[in-house]
Amino acid sequence: MQIPEIESKEIERNLIGIVLLKGIRAVEELEAIGFSGRFFKSEACRIAWRAVHGVIQDGGEVDLITVVGWLHDRKIGTGHEIEAITMMSDNVPGTENVTYYGEAVRNRAARRQLIDRSLSLINAAGNMSKTPDDLEGLAIDVAKAINVSAKRDNMSTSLELMTALIAQVEDPTPPDIWSTGIETLDQLLTGGLAPGRQYIIGARPKMGKSAMAINIAANFADAGRRVLFFSLEMMAIDRDQERARVGEIPIKIAALMSGIPATSMMTRSITDLQRRKLYNAAERIAEWPLDVDDSPRAHLSTIISKARRYKLQHPDVALIVIDYVGLVSGDPRKSWREQIGETSRSLKALAKEL
Repeated sequence: MQIPEIESKEIERNLIGIVLLKGIRAVEELEAIGFSGRFFKSEACRIAWRAVHGVIQDGGEVDLITVVGWLHDRKIGTGHEIEAITMMSDNVPGTENVTYYGEAVRNRAARRQLIDRSLSLINAAGNMSKTPDDLEGLAIDVAKAINVSAKRDNMSTSLELMTALIAQVEDPTPPDIWSTGIETLDQLLTGGLAPGRQYIIGARPKMGKSAMAINIAANFADAGRRVLFFSLEMMAIDRDQERARVGEIPIKIAALMSGIPATSMMTRSITDLQRRKLYNAAERIAEWPLDVDDSPRAHLSTIISKARRYKLQHPDVALIVIDYVGLVSGDPRKSWREQIGETSRSLKALAKEL
């Protein structure tokens, strides 16, 4: 199999040359399109881009002299790389093409990443120890690879952090924090749940961890926010029976929304008034954007695969609940404590990804 070579040396050099000639205005135009230094294949261009930001952070004007001086002062880069940077502003085809060259560099970086992830999928497909869920996860990575390069680097300078903070405080739009529906909990969480975060409910057995998780999920769904609920312990519907019977989850949700004790519904001993409340609550709950997966003791890779697939099908998903982490199975060769640690780390990364 012939692997195509994505060459971008000349385009990258031209882009850095334009930045050295045009200065901070070129940097602002590039950042406006989400450009990042990690799109460069050339190490000299990566170093030059880092120096450009260093000069800006120090309050200096961006040009060839200040950039090379910044590198010399910090002893960054080899003599060959410094020499290459000094030649990048020669024969630049116009300083008005910065966005064009930025998009071209990013496009080539995206194609290289797509090739790398495709090769990973091909190699994994020949590895019989890989499960179908592992392969599906790699396939999703390949499908997303073309867009990943548009994202900004995860590294932020202190200037960027404080600029973003001030902008957020002064932003007149509502904050991107969602209430749990539990006032005291919101106060502890500085307002509620934030996107891209992992939250763990911890307590001794029978202290109400699952009840709190269901409560938060119900409040989210009732507010119109989509929820995926993995229930590894409690059943949603028992489909093994001749007639499908509901499990604990729908009963607990209905009890929460109707005010009818769960035991009354389980024993079918409800009054006419309670029945009307139940029907009203059921009609309301039926409209919720809530999906429940009650597969018992699911493997970590299966949960990650299902969550990714759900995100692709429902981009508006706001909350994913796993009840509970202790029942997520991992590598059987590791101890239970090691499996819990691996599960927690993997789910934290998944929260950031989704």
